[in-house]
Amino acid sequence: LQNPFELTREGGETEMCRSALIGPQTLHALKPRGSLCAFLFIDPDTLRILDDVSLSINQQLTIEALGIGDTTPVLAPITVSGNATLPFAPVHVGSSIAMDNGIELTWVRRSRIDYGWNDGIDQPLAEESEAYTIEAFRNNVLIANWNSNEPKLILPSSQITALQLSAGTLVTFSIRQIGRYGKSAPAELIVTIH
Repeated sequence: LQNPFELTREGGETEMCRSALIGPQTLHALKPRGSLCAFLFIDPDTLRILDDVSLSINQQLTIEALGIGDTTPVLAPITVSGNATLPFAPVHVGSSIAMDNGIELTWVRRSRIDYGWNDGIDQPLAEESEAYTIEAFRNNVLIANWNSNEPKLILPSSQITALQLSAGTLVTFSIRQIGRYGKSAPAELIVTIH
């Protein structure tokens, strides 16, 4: 967060917060929650980083938090989700009419590692290879799936005909990046067949 915002403490005391550091994994998980949502500031000097080698997905942990002036910590159970090991969902999904009246789907990949986009060159992929799985749904029923090694998929008109997709049919395409440890959340696009 870069713009100053007002912080109201319990008891009504307010102060201006000039900046807050939110990591890319946090931004990925944020959803709009309204103006009266609870959040927590963490002092980096008191934060203990866990060795991720010793953790496994679905492992149960208990987190302790001790606030300023507290004498006993608050305990909270959590389950290790492994979200930081998965690629982010693709963005800017689009479709256009391919040369033979088929469909061309395109999207932009995202990296788990964010070094900033300083020189106009893509981020390092942070995976062994670039790979995607694309699924097509009609009326929430899976009708086809494909794999791609680049951020696009071209469906020739012959494939559209073979799937018995007539003009005006709505098809939902779900695109996931395949990472070293699993698949990203889906990026979806609804396309009307021409």
